[in-house]
Amino acid sequence: MRAIWKGSLSFALVNLPVKLYVATSSKELRFNNLCPHCHSPIKYKKWCPVCNREVKEPLRGFKLGTNYVILDESDFERVKIRSRHSIEIEKFAPREKIPQVMRSHNFYLVPDTGGEKIYALLVKVLTNLDHVGIGKFVLHNREHIVELAPYKNALLLTTLFYDNEVRKLEALPELMSKVELSKEELKLGEEIIRKMSVNEIDFSEYKDKYTEGLKKIIEAKSKGQLITIEEQVDLHEQEDLMDSLRASLEALTSAHS
Repeated sequence: MRAIWKGSLSFALVNLPVKLYVATSSKELRFNNLCPHCHSPIKYKKWCPVCNREVKEPLRGFKLGTNYVILDESDFERVKIRSRHSIEIEKFAPREKIPQVMRSHNFYLVPDTGGEKIYALLVKVLTNLDHVGIGKFVLHNREHIVELAPYKNALLLTTLFYDNEVRKLEALPELMSKVELSKEELKLGEEIIRKMSVNEIDFSEYKDKYTEGLKKIIEAKSKGQLITIEEQVDLHEQEDLMDSLRASLEALTSAHS
């Protein structure tokens, strides 16, 4: 695994060298678009409709009014702000204060040579206080708000959406009406959740059944076979919420007995 960025992490008067790694990678199956006649992969060209020709090295432009302002690499370097080369932590807050909807992409932040002790101290203190750091950082030609949180014995850097990028719940008409719940419905609902609750979640138990099934279909089709992957689902129609809650509770009680 190769670091995608090297720089420094700073907070208060403390500064330490750090490296950034991508924390996740998608395992989804990737498909190619093929020619329906010869089954060759289709290539997409960068095409100029005015010059009627392929463009090998296009320029980057920003539309301003009816014209485009052309930018090159030197223009991006002209924005000389500290967060281009340093992760600037401006404040700390309880982890629970960061709305989940604001979190975007995750990265592992690790110490570079010479920063190990300060890094370990920061991980330990944030863990003990259950706090996260909030700051700014430039990545891919954009300044992001970032959350710095302890994760096991390391730091997890998560880019956050800006406030004006998060769609407001109040704009959803489905949530406008007020729903009345009885005490019995609430009691049954709470009992179901208590019975389904665990102290720890083992995410290795979760598998992508759809992708696994698709792999089997691809393998079978490569051998000239056609198979169907079908998972049986037991569906019970319930006339009202109370019937559904009672049936669920009975099923859970039987499963745990």
